[in-house]
Amino acid sequence: AGPGRWPVLTLHALGHGVIDAANRRVNELRRPAAEISARLLAMKQAEIGRALDRLERTALEAGRVDVATIAIAVALGDLDYRFPAEAWRPGRPALAEWYRRFSNRPSMLATMPAA
Repeated sequence: AGPGRWPVLTLHALGHGVIDAANRRVNELRRPAAEISARLLAMKQAEIGRALDRLERTALEAGRVDVATIAIAVALGDLDYRFPAEAWRPGRPALAEWYRRFSNRPSMLATMPAA
């Protein structure tokens, strides 16, 4: 509650937007090769990139844990898990460093998906 509510909800929406776009890409890639839409894949990749660029410009506090930071961390972990060959970190050093620290929290380590 209070004035901090909207910034948290905005960051939460960005994290969920990345997850949603990544899921749409995964679902599209599961279609028969002849039916895959390169245009849709590119649109979703651009959507993810814009969200990550916005998060790079956001000062995420290292020790902060709330619905927004959890959503962001899950989104970044999901990108690493689903698209390991796609590097989201270059050009986003602040976000990469924040994720490195956050992903080493015991709760994150305990819930990492099996490779």
